[in-house]
Amino acid sequence: QQQQQRQRHLLGQQQHKRAARMTKLEEITVASLVKETKQPAAKVTAVLKLLGMEEVSSKTVIPADIAELAVMELEHQAAAAARSPYDIQKRELPADASHLPSRPPVVTIMGHVDHGKTTLLDAYRASSIAAGEAGGITQHIGAFSVALPTGDRITFLDTPGHAAFSAMRARGANCTDVVILVVAADDGVMPQTRESIKFAKAADVPIVVAINKCDKYGINTTKVKQALLAEGLDLEGYGGDIQCVEVSALKKMNLDKLAEAVVLVAEMSDLRADREGLVNAITLEARVERGCGPVVTALVTAGTLRTGAVLVAGNTFARVRQLRDEFGKDVAEALPSQAVEVTGWKDLPAAGDDILEVANERFAKEVCEWRGNRERAAAAAKDQKEQQPRTVTRDAKPVASPRGRNNFKMQQDAMRGEVEADDRPSTGRPCLLLLLKADVTGSEEAIVNAISSLPQIKVDVNIIKSGVGPLTDSDVETASTFGARIVTFNLATPPNVQKLCEQKGVAIETHRVIYHLLDAVKEHLLSFLPDIVEEQIVGKADVLQVFQLTGSKRGTVAGLRVQSGSLNRKMLFRVFRKGELVHEGSASSLKQVKSDVATVGRGQECGLSFASFKDVLAGDEIVCLERVVKRPTEEALFTE
Repeated sequence: QQQQQRQRHLLGQQQHKRAARMTKLEEITVASLVKETKQPAAKVTAVLKLLGMEEVSSKTVIPADIAELAVMELEHQAAAAARSPYDIQKRELPADASHLPSRPPVVTIMGHVDHGKTTLLDAYRASSIAAGEAGGITQHIGAFSVALPTGDRITFLDTPGHAAFSAMRARGANCTDVVILVVAADDGVMPQTRESIKFAKAADVPIVVAINKCDKYGINTTKVKQALLAEGLDLEGYGGDIQCVEVSALKKMNLDKLAEAVVLVAEMSDLRADREGLVNAITLEARVERGCGPVVTALVTAGTLRTGAVLVAGNTFARVRQLRDEFGKDVAEALPSQAVEVTGWKDLPAAGDDILEVANERFAKEVCEWRGNRERAAAAAKDQKEQQPRTVTRDAKPVASPRGRNNFKMQQDAMRGEVEADDRPSTGRPCLLLLLKADVTGSEEAIVNAISSLPQIKVDVNIIKSGVGPLTDSDVETASTFGARIVTFNLATPPNVQKLCEQKGVAIETHRVIYHLLDAVKEHLLSFLPDIVEEQIVGKADVLQVFQLTGSKRGTVAGLRVQSGSLNRKMLFRVFRKGELVHEGSASSLKQVKSDVATVGRGQECGLSFASFKDVLAGDEIVCLERVVKRPTEEALFTE
């Protein structure tokens, strides 16, 4: 009953908001109403006819009063069709939240790889996370609560800067109150800097700029600021209101000013949250931990999370067995804006999933079952639609099929051990089959998406299964069955599994840095391509006279003069007559006077005999070539 009341309350708020938005319009076209209400055009047309409009087309203009009535009717129909007690949603702050207690700000540190984001966080925590990271780069979302000298607390989210972790940066921007954009003074605005700005603007989150590495000699912060202005950031001192602080994370310079700037922005936002009622949280990361099973890093957004609470996230649920802070210490409870590790999950939720508290485990199971049924129904409807025949016109261009099951959402079944063969039509191209295991769901998502985005023009790549947690015997059996290569990320391979791989002949490789992993995958793709054979002209010579030898040395000798380069007996020779090729082959001998020689240089004369060609004539041109065999480069994967 409580769930139903909540659902009706949220639905009422949605109807009120959308109706209020619509009534502000004096008039609207049918096409715009379809777009605004996100309802099928046929349903909108039927409602308008029900309200008395007879002739309706996409360009028909609807009076404001009719539009308002149409919106209310469409909302009513949609709510009646979609309403379910299992369709639980996160709760929103009331319009007036002034009576709720304040909460610490959640601050996401974003920016380009190696610009010092984790070092900056280390400086606040007086720790050394960056020193222990593979390759010196962050590859997960890190969540830490920091107490400032002023007494204020801030929850920091440290996001990866590598290009492959785009989804993590987007997730970090969407669950934060303030973004600290870290830009290295010696490097300036880079691709992931721009992407971070885009994510922060899309999430409508205020930005504080930290120009890092200002302790270095010869840096020019003015140039960096101008580059930021060019990206649309209106900085203080340049007519804008975005604070920009010059810092050195390594030397701990001006960190107090940066913290003050963040606290000031947070105070202006008047951040509040309800500590009572059902818990809402966000899944930042999820992993499998030996002895604990699935462990989820969660950021609490509403309510107070305690042990024993029943939570639902995606299609799995948990009865909270243990709460741990970033140091691994047990905590009794977690308040809004606090990040904790939660154990007790039945399975791993996906990073970014909403975590919602429910009354009991029975209801949690029913919610998960309902969500699973809904997803399966949607997938079946999509498959049925894709299987329907399509009319193709003469001018229609072929559209590349999607990458089969190689996107992260399609891999969620594989995470649970449900392996399926690739369902794409055969392209006739060679295919690299991979089985991926990663340490956390965020890394798995990033790697799957990065591999799936690799060009598949000459060689296909298919991830037959991906998952989180240590490699198992079952994974090896699966890889052996499909003939796949196993790739693990940030995981140690158990000795028994390593031995089984050797017995089964399954190739396995482990990586700790994502760009090393991607480079390795590209090398495997290149191994399917044939070698590139290049020919280089080493020398040219003219045939001056032809000699016919008799006796024991019987044969034909071409008397040559080298015009350019040199001739090498071990290389390939071609004979051209009036511009046309008449012979290609190797030389049986190369002599000067009566001595065998290996090479003859420019301007010198020599005698050349071929092993299987005796029809050489005076005036022919002899070309000496060297064949160089090279492995194809990465560019070969991008071209037809």
